[in-house]
Amino acid sequence: MALRRLGLLALVLALALTPAVAGCGGDEESESAEWAGDVCTELSTWATSVHEAIRSLTGNPLSLDKAAVQAATDDVKVATDDLVDGLGDLEPFETEAGEQARTELDTLGTQLQQQLDDIEQASESGSLTLATVTGALGTAAAAVQSTFESLQSLDTGDELREGFEDAESCDALRQQVDTIGE
Repeated sequence: MALRRLGLLALVLALALTPAVAGCGGDEESESAEWAGDVCTELSTWATSVHEAIRSLTGNPLSLDKAAVQAATDDVKVATDDLVDGLGDLEPFETEAGEQARTELDTLGTQLQQQLDDIEQASESGSLTLATVTGALGTAAAAVQSTFESLQSLDTGDELREGFEDAESCDALRQQVDTIGE
């Protein structure tokens, strides 16, 4: 009787541990998709905010005034600050390319902040125009697009590339990235 209980216990433990053991090999791929998805969500949220800000300016250019340009600039500033904070909160993905990806994201944050600084300087000097805002946002959008493309090609082990391919939020970003700033 004790042998039968021991055999039953061994079977129950084996069945209970099978999903955990089976998932060990596949976790890396899902972790990469999760990390890439977090990055893409941050970038996509920023791209949507920038697109809306630009649309608010270009939707009715005849009624455009300094207050509208300032409001759009403020919206982009908030979106950029949120992006930089969100990307900064992400831990580097644990691959050989993880630190390189972290550097790419930090560099993007610096580039976006520089474009905002340029807009704020123009605003403070009284020379803020639609052309200044859209030019800076165009440069920022190009930086986002370049960083996204670079992140997808960093990892020679293909973990990050596959993560970016598998993450649903990256599909949405791919659709947005070519139209940022239009």
